[in-house]
Amino acid sequence: MLLYFEHSISRPDWPLLPHSAATGSFDPSTGIVESKHPVGLRHAAPATVDGKPWPVLDGETVWLPAGKHLVRASEHESNPRVLSFTGELLDARIETETILLRYHSRSRVIARLDTQPEQVLIDGKPYPATVLTANSHFAVMLPKGSHTAGFGFEALIR
Repeated sequence: MLLYFEHSISRPDWPLLPHSAATGSFDPSTGIVESKHPVGLRHAAPATVDGKPWPVLDGETVWLPAGKHLVRASEHESNPRVLSFTGELLDARIETETILLRYHSRSRVIARLDTQPEQVLIDGKPYPATVLTANSHFAVMLPKGSHTAGFGFEALIR
């Protein structure tokens, strides 16, 4: 049980809240993560998830959809990367020069990227997304609902 009073959680503790509320399991000997909800796994190195290069990581955490996943360290840096995502991540993959994220959200979604996308797609069609720049990161506003967002890059390095 969690008891909360207004302003009782200090600012330095805010980043810990998702971890305290997370449910699931991680077996470091096998690399298997299992959770009923999307979850972040502390993992500083580039990663593969279920044998594929994984684009949703920020250098400290690999962000995973709900379910059972095999997370392994990768020798290849995943660039560009999705550093954070406010929607419910259902799947992510890299295809040619595009990062694809399948998601659901009841409100507008913000994807924070480390590289500015040259094209944004929603369900395979060009989308006139708002892209904001802050501290060398790029925030892309995406629509609410269930969609597949695509971020196109001229040269996607795997």
